[in-house]
Amino acid sequence: MKRQSFSVVQLPMGILSVLVTSDAKRRKKSIVYSVSGDGHHTVLPEAR
Repeated sequence: MKRQSFSVVQLPMGILSVLVTSDAKRRKKSIVYSVSGDGHHTVLPEAR
């Protein structure tokens, strides 16, 4: 089974939603945070 990468994207009015990263990029959404299935994590600046 293929591992997927997920991203939190910002929708209008500041609402956050989770999408598969490839879908988010295809839809040109603003990616706030991404987590992939290979153990690599991109941490939000506020959490560092």
